[in-house]
Amino acid sequence: MKTAEEIISYMESLRDEKQREVLLGFFKTGEGEYGEGDDFLGMKVPQTREVVKMAWKGLWNHMKRNVISTDCKSIFGSCVNHHLCFL
Repeated sequence: MKTAEEIISYMESLRDEKQREVLLGFFKTGEGEYGEGDDFLGMKVPQTREVVKMAWKGLWNHMKRNVISTDCKSIFGSCVNHHLCFL
């Protein structure tokens, strides 16, 4: 994986709605709460680590060829916390 679109698409395929609901409550994402506006996919830590490893390998190979990618901007702009774990 070497583009933000590929990374996000793969992460979306790992979505777990039950775990997402738990995380939304735990991190107090409701209106007026400290995590208001944050969102989650419901991924577990081992899944997140695996995505980061796969994505970093792809991005590192991409950057080694001196190709500057703006894909990281797509991830930085995301309000989904699991997307930000990649960074």
